[in-house]
Amino acid sequence: MLLAYFVYISLMLVMVVFALKQMRLNKYWGVMTGIPIILFSMVIGLRYNVGMDYMTYYYSYISQSSQGMDYSFFEPGFVGLNKLLFLSGFPVYSLFICVAFLQVICFYKAFQDKAYLLPFAVYALFVLGHVFFMMNGLRQGIAQMVMFVGLRYAFDKRNIWKFLICLIIAISFHYSALICLPMIVLCFMQERTKLDSRWVLSGIFISIIVFHEFLFDKFLVVFDSFLTNFNFSELSNLGLSEDSLSKFGGAWQLTMGTGLGQITNYIIVLLFIYSSKYLYSIYGMAFQNYFRLFYIGELILVVAGLDMNLRRLSFYFVIFNIMLVSFLFYIICKRWGVLPAIIKSFGVILFFYYLFLFLFKIYMGESMCSPYQFV
Repeated sequence: MLLAYFVYISLMLVMVVFALKQMRLNKYWGVMTGIPIILFSMVIGLRYNVGMDYMTYYYSYISQSSQGMDYSFFEPGFVGLNKLLFLSGFPVYSLFICVAFLQVICFYKAFQDKAYLLPFAVYALFVLGHVFFMMNGLRQGIAQMVMFVGLRYAFDKRNIWKFLICLIIAISFHYSALICLPMIVLCFMQERTKLDSRWVLSGIFISIIVFHEFLFDKFLVVFDSFLTNFNFSELSNLGLSEDSLSKFGGAWQLTMGTGLGQITNYIIVLLFIYSSKYLYSIYGMAFQNYFRLFYIGELILVVAGLDMNLRRLSFYFVIFNIMLVSFLFYIICKRWGVLPAIIKSFGVILFFYYLFLFLFKIYMGESMCSPYQFV
């Protein structure tokens, strides 16, 4: 357990320090981004039996030397990566190193034009628990990070082709990335509208929380049946944070805790909705677009309830809480003296709440990401 604390905390702090140093440079790609990318890839990639799905991918890789790899549950991009590494003679841990590298380099790419947010984003990547998901859902973790880059291109009509390329790459690693296709409409929404009103967003969010069990149960049954045809419901596809897995009647569902964490998350979403107008006044559409994506993800989470198939689709949007937290922490550091008290209080509480949650998840062995061991 102590090794797990040391690995995650040390890795986070080193990456934050390099990100702080990088902020002072005019050039983004270089030593200050290269070293943490390599360090992350090696530390996370050289783990052994850490993460719920680790051994699934481990045995799938080494089975290529005997009966051949079972490709029925894997997308062509991931199959191609496995074949390339195996036929090149690389050992099994090279797969995990490559996956970690692809994930983290996409993460850094997403902040190329927002380097001032990078230290806060690295902190958020760890304390929000995304790093645990990256170590579990390898294929969806790659797809998620590719779309973390790709969805920012959906905001600009001139770069729609880049969005579509990212979407194709993401789908080749996990078919669920297809859920991002409708986000192409974002290129036509370049202004804040009445639908972005705090009262409208809060009303929709609270209404879905209150009525989702009555409105969406039948929809979820049909939805699960549809996804089964795409092999979305196999455990080997998944790596989930904050929840344990159990099987009921042939369908994978989430076994939730007391519900306190879920209620806390609802409050955080509502506070972000309340803060959105102020943050928009500072950052403009650079904030609003990411906020819309995050909000869509949270709505999907509420609608999904205990349904894992639908919850996993929300991951492509909920990950933009990294952006929102980074925007919030940055402005608190830059304008502490002039910020409204509620914004300052929200930011400070959020900082320590997520840090506590991060440490608690390590202690509880979040998705089998602790104890930690190396190959």
